[in-house]
Amino acid sequence: MHLSHSNLKQDIQKLFDQFHGYSESMWEPFLDFECYGCASPVRIYYEPWEFAMGCYGYTVVEIIEVMNWEKK
Repeated sequence: MHLSHSNLKQDIQKLFDQFHGYSESMWEPFLDFECYGCASPVRIYYEPWEFAMGCYGYTVVEIIEVMNWEKK
């Protein structure tokens, strides 16, 4: 199961990876996206957990966002 997704440019992905210390060898699912209102890059790290057969819940572990982002 692939639990990490990004639609951000690679240079922004790398900045988030460096800031957090992300490593592909560690199992840390995340979701990257741009804020709908200001287009600021955001990464949410989360932890999935199963509460019934095939039913999952998610706990937000960390949110990283770029401050002072100019909408382009």
